[in-house]
Amino acid sequence: MVKNFIYISMVASFVLLSTGCGGGSSDNSKGSTEVTDTTAPTITTATPINVVEETNNTTTLTANEAATFSIDPTENFDLNGTKLTFSAPGFDQNGGNEYNVTVKATDNSNNVGEKVLTFNVTQTIAQAVVVPVGDKNLTVDGMDVVDPSGLKWLNEAPANIVDFNGAKSYCEGKGYRLASRDELLNLIDFTKGNHNNASLLEDELSAFSGFSESWASKIEDKFVSINFADGADLISDDATQTRSVICAKGTPAKAHTFVAENNITTDRATQLQWTSVGDPVDGNVRKAIDGDEAKNYCENLAINGGGWKLPTINELRTLMQTSDHKVPTSIAPEGTSVIWSSTEFTNVDANTQNYVLDLTKDIATIRSENIMTTNDDGNEVSQKLYITCVKRR
Repeated sequence: MVKNFIYISMVASFVLLSTGCGGGSSDNSKGSTEVTDTTAPTITTATPINVVEETNNTTTLTANEAATFSIDPTENFDLNGTKLTFSAPGFDQNGGNEYNVTVKATDNSNNVGEKVLTFNVTQTIAQAVVVPVGDKNLTVDGMDVVDPSGLKWLNEAPANIVDFNGAKSYCEGKGYRLASRDELLNLIDFTKGNHNNASLLEDELSAFSGFSESWASKIEDKFVSINFADGADLISDDATQTRSVICAKGTPAKAHTFVAENNITTDRATQLQWTSVGDPVDGNVRKAIDGDEAKNYCENLAINGGGWKLPTINELRTLMQTSDHKVPTSIAPEGTSVIWSSTEFTNVDANTQNYVLDLTKDIATIRSENIMTTNDDGNEVSQKLYITCVKRR
């Protein structure tokens, strides 16, 4: 007898029936097989994902089979079908810039797979102040002087020197604002070396050729101005003193973030690496040393692959560009007073000096310091200050 086999396909199962020539049938249901899907889907979306602060990132969720997605938590996250949007908050200078979300994928058989996706919030590097080196390529556009960071400077000065409130009103009346201390210091060419009351301002700011100082925006409750004859920043409680003012327009720079690891501190904005004023070998605070000794010490330092040097004042002053305007303690522990730079300065009395970073006040400042000093016996000796060494990462 010839048997004909008829296959009837069903979802996740099949039944085999047998029929004879005479139209009779035999029940082979005991031989039927039923297959059940018990495998959870695999989420294939890559992680981690870097997102610039204060922007939105939309990522497409994917899996190895058709699935419906859900997320937890929902704060900073929004899910629309397979589109997961993360709204990045501002960069946290104290850390905590990693955000995790658990994604679940449910397939047609109600199997559930899950995966944790990590979103790292990164700083807006384009707005971070970079280390100025020599010519800043300022360009003149009408009454504006434009620098590479995108800031615009009003090349126009008030008719008379003004107090702090007068400076603020003048800038705002022109559609500008008071510049920050760090922004004004970016306009200074510290490489001129011998100043003799000549302005350190870049030549493009011609309206200020006859002025020596400009107001800056306040730091905490202190009034700040910049001296363009010697590059010093002046901190005061007195808002009634009179100065000129250079007005700025543009997004203020972000504060720098520093990360310390194994006695080396890295500035995320500039990618400069710094040793601690405490000896990077044994952790003890170094004895203050003179300028030549400081330069040799850094150049001979072998830790972390070598390549260290004594920082210029342009490099050293980036340490002040923190949210609290204080040098990170991983670089300058408590008790550090004044730190050498390698940038030389000759004052109006023809004394050879170097620029230094002064940490003796609540807010770090820049000034110049004599290379030589007089000891208690009246003898001229080398000035001894603290040091930190720098190299690019």
